Amino acid sequence: MKRTIVVLLFSFISFGCSHLPQELSVAEKIELLPFDEVGDMDLVPTNYQALWGGVIAKTVNYTDRTQIEVVYFPLNDRGEPDETQESLGRFKVYIGDFVDPYVYRPGRLVTVLGTLGVREKGYVGNYFYDYTVLHALKLHLWEGKNVLPFLPSEEPLEKVRSRPLFSYQ
Repeated sequence: MKRTIVVLLFSFISFGCSHLPQELSVAEKIELLPFDEVGDMDLVPTNYQALWGGVIAKTVNYTDRTQIEVVYFPLNDRGEPDETQESLGRFKVYIGDFVDPYVYRPGRLVTVLGTLGVREKGYVGNYFYDYTVLHALKLHLWEGKNVLPFLPSEEPLEKVRSRPLFSYQ
């Protein structure tokens, strides 16, 4: 009897720990596109969905939406970005509402369920970058998870070099 209870308890704990947070669950019929396969696709606005995550690099608020730039990391079985794996690139997420840039600050882990959008061209520092875009359906910010207290500045080098290193004032 004790053995049965221990087995059931262990099964329940294992089962409970290996699932996505409720807000990220999707219907079984929906095919989620992996990050590494989308890079080669020529996408137009579609209903393709993806479940991606990573480390927030930047959050920008506009008058009608918020843009979050994310450094992609593969997700573990709980849907949490695994920053011990190698990153495959970056993507942008658009949320149709205001999100606080302090809460969604650089270094925090986030997982996003969204629909694929049209690629955007931009820069990471001085490097030209072709971003894949997700329009968020659901977001999950991982509590207590902060990979870095900050990410290095992504200002163009011309601006960084033009600042004085110190001042006598």
